[in-house]
Amino acid sequence: MTDWDSIICHVIAATGMSWQTVLDEIDLPRLEALNRYWKDFPPVHVMVRRAMKIESTPQSEANDDEEMTGFMSAFPQH
Repeated sequence: MTDWDSIICHVIAATGMSWQTVLDEIDLPRLEALNRYWKDFPPVHVMVRRAMKIESTPQSEANDDEEMTGFMSAFPQH
C-alpha cells in the first residue's frame, strides 16, 4: 500500500510547501516530474541522510517503487 503521508512529507521537506499546498498543487504527473529531477539533484535532506548513512525503516523500497509504477499505469499520461 502506498504511504501517501510519507510522500507528502517528503515533498514538504524538499520544497517547503505546506501540507495543504502539496495536496492542492501536486498531482501524480508533477510528483513524477519532481522525482525525476530529484534523482539527479537530490533534496538536501536526502543528501544528508545518505552522507550520515542513516538506514531506512524495514519497509522495502523496491516494493514501493513497484507499487507506484503499477498505480501510475492506471492513469493515462498526455
